[in-house]
Amino acid sequence: LFDEPSAAAYANVYKNVIGNQTYLVFDVGVGTFDLSIVRIVKGNLQVLRRDGNSITGGNDLTRLMMDLILDKYEKNYQSLSDKNKRKLWIKAEETKESLSSLEYLDVQIEFLSEDDDEEVGITRSEYEAKISRIIENLIYQMNDFLRKIGYTKENIDRVLFVGGCTRVPLIKKKIEEYKSRGDQIIFTSFLSHFTFI
Repeated sequence: LFDEPSAAAYANVYKNVIGNQTYLVFDVGVGTFDLSIVRIVKGNLQVLRRDGNSITGGNDLTRLMMDLILDKYEKNYQSLSDKNKRKLWIKAEETKESLSSLEYLDVQIEFLSEDDDEEVGITRSEYEAKISRIIENLIYQMNDFLRKIGYTKENIDRVLFVGGCTRVPLIKKKIEEYKSRGDQIIFTSFLSHFTFI
């Protein structure tokens, strides 16, 4: 059986009818971050290099969204019951996902509110300010990984994103900042994969 990054690269080849390709797989899981160099030649897959960490992932983004919601309501996490902590986590997940496509969202959480109808507004820019350090660290790890193995844009055909957290627009923004600074890796667009130019 393939691991998740390898399976994603393999599936992408057949979905898009692509020939021989070298992929950089950028995989943000629930609690892990993985990078892989995957080569597919004539339908045969080989994982050339792997890196990443087991301490960073989507849960970190959810925790920061919870902090942002609590700040808006001026509430303390420790004051919540276990049941309401679980409810807050679910609401933070939903809000995080919504702000991948929306610039602004009204959030209503009854157990945090003095008024049943009270809503707090959360903007994408506020959320991005909270998570920017984590995203910058992921991009740094990617660049460092490629530097250590001696890869440049000429060695990579496509970048494939795995995991829902890779839909976060700030990832695109940070990569574009690397592009503007003249780093080795240049991406043309933010889709299910990137194509190098």
